[in-house]
Amino acid sequence: MINLYNKAKMIVLLSFLLFTYNLSAFIILPEVRVKNEIVTLEDIVWTLDENVLHKLENIEVGRIRIPGGRIILRKNTVLSKLSLVDISNSKIEIPDRIIIERAFSSLKKTDLEEIIRVELSKVYGDTSYDYKIDIAIGEIVRMPIGNLSYYLDKSAQERILGRRDLTLLVYEEDKEVYRIPFNLDVGKYIKEYTLKRDVKDGDEFSTALVDIKEEFVYEESQLNSFEYKEGQIFTKTLLAGTKLNSSHLDKKSLIKKDENVQIYLNFGNMQVRDKGIALDSGDIGDEIRVKNIRTEKTIRGIIRKDKSVEIVSY
Repeated sequence: MINLYNKAKMIVLLSFLLFTYNLSAFIILPEVRVKNEIVTLEDIVWTLDENVLHKLENIEVGRIRIPGGRIILRKNTVLSKLSLVDISNSKIEIPDRIIIERAFSSLKKTDLEEIIRVELSKVYGDTSYDYKIDIAIGEIVRMPIGNLSYYLDKSAQERILGRRDLTLLVYEEDKEVYRIPFNLDVGKYIKEYTLKRDVKDGDEFSTALVDIKEEFVYEESQLNSFEYKEGQIFTKTLLAGTKLNSSHLDKKSLIKKDENVQIYLNFGNMQVRDKGIALDSGDIGDEIRVKNIRTEKTIRGIIRKDKSVEIVSY
């Protein structure tokens, strides 16, 4: 189906081709669709005279910054622009108004965000940081038409962590055809664990005991996310509402760090025993460091089920 714009253009062009054979004649189109932001007289004129087109190509009549946008030119505006050019044909008919639209292609917002992420990876390289990208547009983005390439403005290189305003530059060949502003947050998603009830030293950790909330943080000191492991226990008594960190939990252990332990060393059928202090926590079968109280030497041993430590290396 031919839309109203195409019908009007076809009628005008057919009229021109059928009723004039003068190569220097030209007409002003009542409706025009342009590709780029800057609209010139050349865009709204139909003529076979290349010399005239060359004169009109640099005379700007308006700008359409957003793909899919439009402007309306009035007759007087066109006349004033034409007065800047030496055109011999004085029989120019100009519509009372000229509707000019900027052509566009459609792109999903998620696809545009992925384009931005690719460009960010070129700036920042391989990083463990997360990106939050906020583009103040709908789910479908109107983009310029053509073979496009993308770049970030230079301010993207200034710093990594934090929040800032950036711009995605859109190019067709070597010409900038569009700019898309967006907000960028560079940081990390971490999980925050908050106790829902009181716990005691030695209680076993369970996700049922906590509220878990994901948070995006920017500060370097906050980037180390607390993560629990299976079989961990609380190392101290804590009240409900406490936000957990790594010091609050440790793996379930038969021997705790700084605990007095019995150490022994086997020599064939002989066994030498001594006293020591555990420098690590551990369970049965774990290898830990132990300090011999008598010699003050640090040694390594395996925890046995009777809570003694069998020395394996000096």
